[in-house]
Amino acid sequence: MMEVTELNVWAVLVAGLAYYAIGGLWYSPVLFGNVWVKLRGINKFEMKSSAGPMIGALFVNLASAFVLALLLQLTEAVTLADGLTTALVAGVSVALAIGLNHLFEGAKFQMFVLTVGYHLIAYAVMGLILGAWQ
Repeated sequence: MMEVTELNVWAVLVAGLAYYAIGGLWYSPVLFGNVWVKLRGINKFEMKSSAGPMIGALFVNLASAFVLALLLQLTEAVTLADGLTTALVAGVSVALAIGLNHLFEGAKFQMFVLTVGYHLIAYAVMGLILGAWQ
C-alpha cells in the first residue's frame, strides 16, 4: 500500500518550482511571450498586472508535481528513465485535455502547440527531477 508520507517532499517542491520557472521563461519575451500575446490578440499594455494568477499558477504547479510524484510511486518508477517516461505519458494526457479545450474555444493551432510544448517540457523536467531524486 502506498503511503503519501513516503514521498520526497523536497523533490516535489523542486519539481513544482521548476515547472513554475519554466512557465515564467516560456511565456517571457525571451522565448514565446510575444508570440503568446499576438496569438491571444491582446496588447502588452492591456494585460493586468496581478499577483493572483501568479500565486495560483505556483499552487497548481506544486499540486501537479505532487500528483506526478504519486503517479511515479504508484507505477514504482525508480529510475531516471522511468520518471521521464511516466511524466511524458502524463504530459500527453494533459496535452490531449488542452487540445479538447482548444477545439471548442476555436484557438489557433499555434496556440495549442505553444501551450502543449510548455507543459510537455515542464512535465519531462519534473519527471527527471522526481525520477532522479528518490
